[in-house]
Parts: sequence; structure tokens; C-alpha cells
Amino acid sequence: RLGCCWWCLCSCGDELPEIEAKDLLALTKTDEKEDISRMNDSQALPQILDVRNGFEYRGGHIRGARHCQYLLPCDFVSRVEAMSLDAGRPVYVICLSAHRSIGAVRALQSIGFDARHLRGGMQAWRKEKYPESK
Repeated sequence: RLGCCWWCLCSCGDELPEIEAKDLLALTKTDEKEDISRMNDSQALPQILDVRNGFEYRGGHIRGARHCQYLLPCDFVSRVEAMSLDAGRPVYVICLSAHRSIGAVRALQSIGFDARHLRGGMQAWRKEKYPESK
């Protein structure tokens, strides 16, 4: 079990796995025919976890993203465990600028998830004018 030691999650020197905005967009894009089949196949959709605060999330998020604000690792881990994410599939973590997502990725990795953060966060997503849901 993870301790509440935020600095040990954020200060490690090893590189974190990341994904570029264009690559995450490709994972979320579907045509109408695919959308209908994906409604019955949740495994086909990527697991996207938005760790920004509620105000930021409601202001616009990546389609299909689930919200779980990241403040402290121990609180975050317990809330993630209650979300029933599939530990056998990657989790793509989003924040505004890719700073909060670093701690969230480390916390997810500590409980066995293959977690990656969006390089540049929602700022990178918005810079490319990719679609958002509200």
C-alpha cells in the first residue's frame, strides 16, 4: 500500500511513460458505426483519467475521460481503487500542463497500473484544437 509521501512520487529521476496529444486523439477517434459497437465494448475505449479539479474538468475534457482529482497520493489511490479501472490496460492521465499528472502516474504505477501522462496536458490538447466534451 502506498504511503502519503508526495515528494517521493514526484521527485524520482526516472522518466515517466508519456503519450503525445495526436496519439491520444487517435485512440479516442471513431466514426459513427464504430461508436455504436464500442458502446457495448468498454475495453475498446482507452482509459483516460483526468486529475484536474472539478471546475477545470467541467470546463472541458477529453471525450470519455473519467474524473478523479489528484491532491494527495493516498487519497487518490483509494479513490482510483473504487473506480474499477482495468489494471490490465493502460491508463492515460491528464492534467492541465502535465505537472499534477506526474504524481498521479507514479501513484498508479505503485499499485500496478501501466500509467502514462499526456505530454503537455490539456494545454497541448487545446493548442492543437482537438475536441473536448463538457
